[in-house]
Amino acid sequence: MTKEFETRIQKERIIDTKIYRYVYECDFDKAVIKRLPIRELDTTAALTDWEIVKIYK
Repeated sequence: MTKEFETRIQKERIIDTKIYRYVYECDFDKAVIKRLPIRELDTTAALTDWEIVKIYK
């Protein structure tokens, strides 16, 4: 993942590519970028199968 794409995810919060949906989530003590294959968006996998790509502390 390039730094420009990472910054774009942080600004827009949700980005869809051809393969994945990327989501930026921010809590009190950390922030994360997660991704899920587009084909799994409307399934129950969308509830639990997100892959963490980057963690910010």
